[in-house]
Amino acid sequence: MRLTRRLSILLMISIGVNLFLAGMMVTKWVAAPPMDRTGPFNQRAAFAALDEAHRPAVERIWVESHDKMRDKLRTASELRQTLRRTLAAEEFDAAALERSFLKLRSTMVLLTEDFFATVVEIAETLPHAERKRYFETGFAGGLPFPKSPIDDRRPAPGAERQ
Repeated sequence: MRLTRRLSILLMISIGVNLFLAGMMVTKWVAAPPMDRTGPFNQRAAFAALDEAHRPAVERIWVESHDKMRDKLRTASELRQTLRRTLAAEEFDAAALERSFLKLRSTMVLLTEDFFATVVEIAETLPHAERKRYFETGFAGGLPFPKSPIDDRRPAPGAERQ
């Protein structure tokens, strides 16, 4: 009977520790900032690599460009949701899927052009050493982005079943 009581106490302690650790993980996940959707460029890391003197100019450029792209980003997000709903619908509508995809593609082309203009403006603003450090750090990979999805040679999910 004493062994059962000891095991029960150990079990309660184990459950308490597990709940504490799970709570820490969930809290970290919930409180974490959302990932940028800019692709393999880690904007936060690049910004952190800049000298203090150049940060305000780069921040201003990003804020202004994001303000210009806000409606396009919202449209792209809505179109992605439309694509998901179309693919998950009970009856598949290929024409609706194609229309949504073409709208999304044209919106993404416009966003890419805006992003390119932003990158050029930043490159023109920074002196060589800062520009080199900024872009090398931004494209270096790491969290939240891998080095390059193109360089990732892992097989696609489910590919090994074929």
